[in-house]
Amino acid sequence: MTIQMSRIIRSSNTKKRASFRSCRLGLGTVALTATLSLSPSKAAVALSYNPTGVFFANTGVPTSDLALTSTGEILATSYDGGWIRRYNSSGGLLSQFGTNLNGPWGIAADSTGTIFAANFNANELQRYNSSGVLLGSTPFNEPGGIAIESSGNVLVSSYSAPSIGRFSSTGTFLGTFTTSNLSNPLGIAINSATGEVLVANRGSDSITRYDSAGVFQSTLVSGLPGVIDVVIDSTGDVLVSTATSVQRFNGAGVLQQTLIPLGTGEIEGLTLDGTGSLLAGQRDGTITRFTAIPVPFAFCPLWGFLPLGIRRLKQQFSKLRNRSSAQESSF
Repeated sequence: MTIQMSRIIRSSNTKKRASFRSCRLGLGTVALTATLSLSPSKAAVALSYNPTGVFFANTGVPTSDLALTSTGEILATSYDGGWIRRYNSSGGLLSQFGTNLNGPWGIAADSTGTIFAANFNANELQRYNSSGVLLGSTPFNEPGGIAIESSGNVLVSSYSAPSIGRFSSTGTFLGTFTTSNLSNPLGIAINSATGEVLVANRGSDSITRYDSAGVFQSTLVSGLPGVIDVVIDSTGDVLVSTATSVQRFNGAGVLQQTLIPLGTGEIEGLTLDGTGSLLAGQRDGTITRFTAIPVPFAFCPLWGFLPLGIRRLKQQFSKLRNRSSAQESSF
C-alpha cells in the first residue's frame, strides 16, 4: 500500500503554524486526502473474530481440512469419508470428487485453479483441475498439510517421516524443505508478507517457525493438545486448531482470543474465506464460521481504510506526526 497525504496549513497574521492531529476533523485542524494503491488480497484484514460462531455446513462425517479457492469457493476433505467436496461461499454443496482416495487429508488450491490433495494412506500428493479431474499424482510418505508458496511451489508435510517436502506446481518433487524440530507435522501456513512458514506438530503439541529457506527459527507456541492445523490471517495473527478450541495468537505467540465452534469433537481443518472470516471443521462434520470483525468506521473517515492495511497506515501516521512536530517547532 502506498499513501500520499496533503495538508492544508492555516495562516495567521503573526505566524504560520502546521498542526497534524490524526482523525480529528473540523475548522482550523487538518484536511487529509489519501490515495491508496492496493495489491489484491484473498482475505480482508480483521482485528478479531466474533466469538459467536454461525453454522456454515455439516459434512456428516469428520471434516479433515478446508481451503479457499481463487474464485471464493471452499474445499473440504474427509479422511473418514474418502472424498473432496466443493462448497459455495454460503455453505451450499456444489460437487464431490476424488479419484482413488484413501484417507485424504490436506487440501489447497493455487491461483490457476489447480487443486492439491494429500492422499494420506495412499502415500501420494494428488493434483486436480478446477473441475475435479485428476491430473496426476506424486509419491510422498503420509502427506498431511499443504501450503502454496508465492512462487507457486507446494509445501507438503510428511506425518511419520517427519519432514516437509517441496513440489513444483506440476507435482515434481523438488527436495526436502526441512526436517528440523518436527514431530508428526500436519498443518502448514505461509506468511505471504515475509515468507515465514509455520508448522503444526501434533506429536509435540506445538507450532514451529521456519524462514523461507526452511531454517528453524523458534517454537512459536507449545502446550497445544490435539493441535492439527494452523493459518495466518492478514494482520499476521496465527489461528490454531486444538482438541477443544481455535486459539488466536499474535506474531509473538501471545494468546489473543479463544473461539469455540458449534459442533462436537476435535477441531481439525481451518481456512479463511473470501471475506477474511474463519471456517473451522470438526470431527462431527460441523463447519463453523467465525465472522471477521473489522476496524470500526465511526471514529473518523480514514478509519475505513484501516482494514486494508492497519499496521502500515499506523506507521504512516506516526511518521507524519513526527515530521509535522519538527516543522512546527521551526516556526
